[in-house]
Amino acid sequence: MTAISTSEDYSNWIQYMSILTNALSLFSGFTFTSITILLTLLPNPSHPSAQIMLFILSAMLDLFLFLMGWMSILVIYHCGNIPPLTRGMPKASRLWFSSFGILCLAVVALYLLWGLTYLALASGLALAVALSLFYVFAWKPYIKFRKVQSLS
Repeated sequence: MTAISTSEDYSNWIQYMSILTNALSLFSGFTFTSITILLTLLPNPSHPSAQIMLFILSAMLDLFLFLMGWMSILVIYHCGNIPPLTRGMPKASRLWFSSFGILCLAVVALYLLWGLTYLALASGLALAVALSLFYVFAWKPYIKFRKVQSLS
């Protein structure tokens, strides 16, 4: 993918993607809050039905954050004026996208704190799959695009 020329205007599409990213951010916050509230208020979080519900919420959080990170990267491909890579930019990008994984890792830590070992293991495995998919489908192409874009 290459950066667009100045004659093409993707500002409406970028605004739409921004709205989607904001919505996914809201959903992620709601899902994380739901997990923490349910863990503290459920009388027996080790019950199988409670663990299934908590796993589904954890998988939803992984999905929302995966989509949010991916959409954040998709917008960059259609920006007309991207600043050149500086020394600190790759580090800042890595920190930004690592924060998504760290938030999901906090859920795994919460499950371990409540003694839900198998749920923590299943959620950690789902997180590893989500992070691997993000790396393959978003991060690697983004890094390749930025290198090509900075050369031109």
